[in-house]
Amino acid sequence: MRDQVSLVKYAPILLLLFSFRLPAAAADFSAAGSSVVGKDPAAVAVGDFDGDGKLDAVVANFGSDNVSVLLGNGDGTLREPQNYRVGVGPKSITVGDFDADGKLDLAVANSGSNNLSVLLGKGDGTFRRALNCDVGMRPQFVAAADFNGDGKMDLAVATSGSNGLSVLLGNGDATFQSAQNYRFGTGPQSLALGDFNSDGALDVAVANAGSNNVTVLLGKGDGTFQTAANYAVGKSPYFIAVGDFDGDGKPDLAVTTRAGKNVSVLLAKGDGMFHEAVGYVAGTKAR
Repeated sequence: MRDQVSLVKYAPILLLLFSFRLPAAAADFSAAGSSVVGKDPAAVAVGDFDGDGKLDAVVANFGSDNVSVLLGNGDGTLREPQNYRVGVGPKSITVGDFDADGKLDLAVANSGSNNLSVLLGKGDGTFRRALNCDVGMRPQFVAAADFNGDGKMDLAVATSGSNGLSVLLGNGDATFQSAQNYRFGTGPQSLALGDFNSDGALDVAVANAGSNNVTVLLGKGDGTFQTAANYAVGKSPYFIAVGDFDGDGKPDLAVTTRAGKNVSVLLAKGDGMFHEAVGYVAGTKAR
């Protein structure tokens, strides 16, 4: 049986709710709309895949080894999904222009087949057959950015089976150089990007579920990274996000953990280092 994906439940922005003062008039949302996609949807990303100015959605279906593309109507509803085969056990998906043709493409982390699937967009909302490239063991999360400043999209992948990060520099033609691998904590589950030391180069923060910590790797601007620094957080950190939580202009980190005070916030010092994590209680088994 195919599962339903709720556009609210699987929104691509993690909402971290703790002791913020709410404005007098709180935002109001309509009831969630649902669309039928593949089995066990695990991740969602958005982009304008057909160039009509309306946001579309793409869902990675862990249980059916495919992705579902749902084109937006511009009124908050989505059309019927179009499915594309990828590797085994897709866990994460990101959007970028990997062949520099001005059309959005997809990159999918396949945890069961230890590879990435790249699907090139045709610009009309459809995609070409997946191209696969190997990464570390059990990739859990993928993000796209230009790590070496050459104007070509690169990929960073958290690999739980290899206990590290795989960085694949893009060639600008939908192919990638061999992965550069970095080893650090145990069982990394997700990553987030930001400039944590204000040097203009992108840095990476990774949530390590097995070692109960967060790893920060500062970028050198050439696609390589400095030695990892680790910060203790709560038990089994799973999802990590970047934001300025104290309004000082420095990007901080927020991490969901699956036990105890299950949102940990690490305030940035601005030099690439972070203060000790402070925990907040949210729901149970936060992911």
